Amino acid sequence: DHIDTNNLDLLAVTETWLTVDRGDAIALSLFPEGFAAIHNPRRSGKQGGGVALFYKNTIDVKRQSEPVSISFECLHLLVSLRSSSQNFRLLIIYRPPKQDREQVQAFMSEFGLLLKGIVSSREKLVIVGDFNFHVDSTLNPSACSFLDLIDSFGLVQLVNVATHDKGHTLDLVLTRASDDLISEVSLAGLFSDHFAISCSLNLQRPLHPTKTVSYRSFKSINIEDFVNDLKCLPLLCDPALSLESLVAQYDMGIGELLLKHAPLRTKTI
Repeated sequence: DHIDTNNLDLLAVTETWLTVDRGDAIALSLFPEGFAAIHNPRRSGKQGGGVALFYKNTIDVKRQSEPVSISFECLHLLVSLRSSSQNFRLLIIYRPPKQDREQVQAFMSEFGLLLKGIVSSREKLVIVGDFNFHVDSTLNPSACSFLDLIDSFGLVQLVNVATHDKGHTLDLVLTRASDDLISEVSLAGLFSDHFAISCSLNLQRPLHPTKTVSYRSFKSINIEDFVNDLKCLPLLCDPALSLESLVAQYDMGIGELLLKHAPLRTKTI
C-alpha cells in the first residue's frame, strides 16, 4: 500500500528481519507485481537487523562490494536508469541501538573507512538508513562525533525532523553537498516506532514497464451468427460415439468458432 499510495520507484528498508533461508520469497511476496528485491539478511543469531532495497524492475540495480563490519549492516548498490544514462551509488545502513563506547568507536572507524572508499566515486551518492544517533541533540557526544565525521568527507545530512515516535532524529539521508541530487525530503507515515522518509531525486523517472497481452473481443460477436454456426457443429449435427471423440469435436468446434467470431489479438500496454 505504501508503494502504490506514494507511487514509489525505490524503497529502502532497515530491520527487515529477513534471514538467509527465508528471505527473497518472503520479501517479494509483500510487494506489488513489477518490483524486485535485493537484501542483506540479518546476522545469524541476532534479533532485528537486515537491510533491503525494493525497486521497479525497469531500474537496473547491481550489488557492489561491502565492508566486513562488526558495528553496522550495509547494502551497497549501483542504481542505473534504463531510460537515461543517469546512475547513482546507494548505501543502506543499519546501526543497532544501545552500543557501548567501544562499539560506537568501532562504528566511527568502520564507517569512516567505508566513506573513504566511496566518497570519491564518480557517481552521485546517497546514503540512507537507521543510524540510531540522536543527531537532533547537540548535547549527545556520539551524535556530534558522527556529524563531524560525515562533514569531514563533504557529506550533508538532510533530515531535520524527528523520525522516531520518541521525538529524535535517527533515520538519516546523507549525500554530497555538491551532488544536487535530492530536491525534497519529508516524512511519509509512521511505521512501527519509526516514520518513513520520502525523498525526491533530481533524476528522470524510469519508464513504465510494458507488456504484450493476448485477448479476444467477445463484445463484438454477433450472437445470431454465432448461434447459427454453433448449431452446425459436428458435435451437434453428427456427434461421435466415444467420449474421447466427443471431447475432440468440442475442442475443435469451439476453437473454430472463436477463431471466426472472436479471433485472438495482441496489444502492448
